[in-house]
Amino acid sequence: MARFIKQSPRNARFQSKSAAGGENDPAAGGSLRLDPRLTLGAILLFALALQLTTLFVPHNEGDEVIYLTLADKVSKNFTDYTLQGSPLLAKLPKATYDQPIFLRPPLFVYLLALFGIFNASLFLPVLASLATLWTTSDLAKNFTS
Repeated sequence: MARFIKQSPRNARFQSKSAAGGENDPAAGGSLRLDPRLTLGAILLFALALQLTTLFVPHNEGDEVIYLTLADKVSKNFTDYTLQGSPLLAKLPKATYDQPIFLRPPLFVYLLALFGIFNASLFLPVLASLATLWTTSDLAKNFTS
C-alpha cells in the first residue's frame, strides 16, 4: 500500500529534516496524498459497481421507452427524429410529444441507434457516466497542475 502513496513536497522536506534528527513522524507537519490514478480507478470501479445492477432490471420507464422508440425510428430513417407515427404516441400527451422536432437531446438517441446491435440501451448509460467521471478527473488534474 505504501508504494501507492505519494508524499507532498512539504512532507518530503519535513521527513528529510526529521530523519536527520532521528525523528520519523509524517503526521507532524506534512500530508500524504494517494496516487491520482489509484483514486480515479477506485472511483470508476465504485461507480461501475453501483450501475451494474441496472443491467439486469427491465427498463420500462417513460423516458427510457421514448428514447428506445426514437432510436428505433432513427435507425430506420436518420432524419425521423420524432414520435409521430409510432404506437407510443397514442399513450403520451399529444400537446407535448406530437411535434416534428422532438425536444430531446439527439446525441444519446443517435448513439443508441448506432450501437443498437451491441445492446447499447444497457451499456451506453454506464459507459457515458464512467466517461464523464474520467473527463471530470482529467479536467481537475489539468486545473490543479
